[in-house]
Amino acid sequence: MGAGSDFEIEVMSRLQMELQSGALGILPESARIYHQRAYRVPTQKSPMKVDVALEVFRAGAAEPYFRWIWECKSSLYAVKVDAVREFHARLEQIGADTTKGTIVSRGPFQRGALEQARAWGIGVAVMRPSGQLVHVYESRVPGGRAEVEAGICAESPLIVRAPFLGLTGDGIPAESFEAFVRHGLRADALLHGG
Repeated sequence: MGAGSDFEIEVMSRLQMELQSGALGILPESARIYHQRAYRVPTQKSPMKVDVALEVFRAGAAEPYFRWIWECKSSLYAVKVDAVREFHARLEQIGADTTKGTIVSRGPFQRGALEQARAWGIGVAVMRPSGQLVHVYESRVPGGRAEVEAGICAESPLIVRAPFLGLTGDGIPAESFEAFVRHGLRADALLHGG
């Protein structure tokens, strides 16, 4: 497998661990996690594939009432605003009212990409391989939104002693994959009355 596919499987595995542990507040039997999930969309002849998808089902339902789509960027280059725009368009085609999206990257994000993601409620995160730092930070642990944003922004990187930094779709900073996923699901449940 290539680096991109390996990264997608790593993200999927982390989601599966959180689901199985019960930490997401979702019964494992009511959710499914997919790698390279294909969705039929009316505007395309062939199905649209996504890197990782978490789907949550109500009892007895054939269709999910909630989808969380993850776009995985394994490159160390900064994620550009065009990538955010393209991802947003894909989310809209899959199902705007029932779909949440997150872009997780090995590299940083351009400031414009962060601003566009925030405007559309798309979560963004930088996840390094175990043991690697996002950046090198001097004496304190980031905690505020501005510090986390600076830690994942290509134009103003902070040095951070953490393998993960993220901003949820509603702008809440997270310093671990687990906190990012838990908050993202809580926020969506409040928004959709789940």
